[in-house]
Amino acid sequence: MKNCPELHSLIVANSGARPEACRIRFIYPQDDWYIAGRTEETHQAVHIEIALKAGRSAEVKRALSESVLALLRTRLGPIPEFEVHFSVEVRDLDPDGYASHIESAGDVPRDAIPRGVPR
Repeated sequence: MKNCPELHSLIVANSGARPEACRIRFIYPQDDWYIAGRTEETHQAVHIEIALKAGRSAEVKRALSESVLALLRTRLGPIPEFEVHFSVEVRDLDPDGYASHIESAGDVPRDAIPRGVPR
């Protein structure tokens, strides 16, 4: 999405996250969906989930969700042929169940990479 840098900057600025810790992933639904009796022929939905390490206040999370919602509405709507449902959820990652690691490309010996995996 061409607006990734803008969304990334907005999330970092409003959440206090380190820029290198902020990752954005887009998932496009493959299946049909249902919104209160409406179908994808006349209605579309865009939902963004933001998961932060615990510790931000409710006010910070609320301001972040509102600013992301405003960005969505500015960049993606209105679309004349559809009613578009926009939503944003900001939630805390469970500190007891969350772990993260970045494996640098240079840290993996070539012979440790399974055959068929591009390198």
